[in-house]
Amino acid sequence: MKKLTISFLLSMLFVVTYGQDVELLVQGNTLQRVGINVPFHFIHNKIDTAKLAFIGTFRAYGNNNNGTIENLYNTIQKESKKSGANCFKLIKVTRAQGSRQAELILETYYADMPTLSANSDLKEKNVVYIFSSERKSTDKTTSFKVDNVKKELEGGKYLRYTLAPDGEIKISKGGMAGSSMTFTGEQNRTAIYVSLGGFGLAPGVSPPGGGVALSFNAGKVNRMDSAFGELLTNALERAE
Repeated sequence: MKKLTISFLLSMLFVVTYGQDVELLVQGNTLQRVGINVPFHFIHNKIDTAKLAFIGTFRAYGNNNNGTIENLYNTIQKESKKSGANCFKLIKVTRAQGSRQAELILETYYADMPTLSANSDLKEKNVVYIFSSERKSTDKTTSFKVDNVKKELEGGKYLRYTLAPDGEIKISKGGMAGSSMTFTGEQNRTAIYVSLGGFGLAPGVSPPGGGVALSFNAGKVNRMDSAFGELLTNALERAE
């Protein structure tokens, strides 16, 4: 009962301190603080979380511009890293439509390097995911090219391409004044997540690693934070 009371009081403290946009629902371990630019890893469902150090379950929420999945994800990432989290498991995500509230609940953990390596080995290899925006939109699409073939992508959807180990894929947007990135395949290359709208950028990466940037322009073609990209594949709809 005492533990429950402490957890409740701490969750209320988070609500008051951070303007009613993040709560600590369940308190776990408190470890050494993790730097904000240290990668935050999406835990594969085959990883036994019982063997990880549980940091806490966080709920973030917001309306309108504050209610984007990216903002909620970054808020939880920042707060959980203060207690030592370096990875997370998705519990719930609700996307805002219009003025409706968006909600994100993550369980956060600390995992050692061998576990993170095993986690990476379980992930998809040689695939490229392309996102235009996280906001659902059927009347406005984003135009871009894949290998010089014109494509249109609605907001709230994503495209998935297989990257052959000996092949390459070129993604471009905006014509001569725009930007392009070319990714080459290789054996067991980790999945690549690309943003066409300037959101979801990986912290501390400029220009994006792992691709050849013909030009770098925020809001054009950029490499995304991989964990956030993986989260979005669970929240958004895949375009055919």
